[in-house]
Amino acid sequence: MTPTQSRTARSLLGITQEELAEMAGLRVSMIEDFEGERRKLSAGAVASIQVALEAAGVIFIGGPGAETGRRQMTRIIEHRSALPNGPVVEVHVRRDATADPAVFAYVNVNVFGQNPDPTAFPERLPPTDAFLQALAYAERAGITVVWVDDPGGHYPPEKRPVRDVSQP
Repeated sequence: MTPTQSRTARSLLGITQEELAEMAGLRVSMIEDFEGERRKLSAGAVASIQVALEAAGVIFIGGPGAETGRRQMTRIIEHRSALPNGPVVEVHVRRDATADPAVFAYVNVNVFGQNPDPTAFPERLPPTDAFLQALAYAERAGITVVWVDDPGGHYPPEKRPVRDVSQP
């Protein structure tokens, strides 16, 4: 993880350096110096920052520039009120006792104020497959927000992959 990724992830989450320091269990000066590129932190401190950002909903995935060590960050939104203006990949999780599987999801790509394309992802999928397809699409399209619409709580964050499954 780079200082730029940390700054960008904080911006996506709308949190301060002080809040990130508290979440990561580090001193504020460490976050300031790291993000300001004034000093390198230990691998453990950088890992603490990344874990804190991931716990807050940022997922680091491969994307444009991944071959040079830069990675795209995707923010996972749980509530409609947090949706930004702009493109969003949506994962809608539903339960239907008569369906197989009973809990399923479908993926949709939406741009605020425009009608979604219903043919983009026409099939129902198991929630994990839908979630991974949404992340993969976001990566390819350069979209930084995935909204998980799960009013029944059938696919909570603890059931979701926390890292790109293609990473070792």
